[in-house]
Amino acid sequence: MINFEYSLQSLSTRVQHSSSDEGTTELTKKAANHRKFVESDFDEILRTVWNAAQDDGYFRYIYRNDLPVKVLPGKFNFILQLNLDRALKRRKPQEIECPNQPFNPTEFNFSKVRNSEIIMKLINKSYGTEKSKNKKIPTSEDSNFILIN
Repeated sequence: MINFEYSLQSLSTRVQHSSSDEGTTELTKKAANHRKFVESDFDEILRTVWNAAQDDGYFRYIYRNDLPVKVLPGKFNFILQLNLDRALKRRKPQEIECPNQPFNPTEFNFSKVRNSEIIMKLINKSYGTEKSKNKKIPTSEDSNFILIN
């Protein structure tokens, strides 16, 4: 797991008006309708730790670039891809019977996440600064994590 200190700027993807395709994936090109998006600092670091976790075998299934992709028309260019491994190898979803269903400790919950599934801890750079409304010292309850699986 790595710690990623972020600001709004480090999360922002930028549009570059250039004819160069260096660093742009085929999927990104399709989704962007041929505009080139330059990955944010967050995108680059997430891709690095994601690929390392995949290479180390921590995923239940592998995201594959070789599967057919469909980009939905519209403002957001959502990407669809059928990955049968995801359907077959993911954790069994919990059945929700009502909105205020009692907690069942035998079902999956975040206390059961393995350390190898935590790939990044997000730390807001402005947390506790003069610009931040939240002046308290961050605790583990204030942490945001990116998990796999």
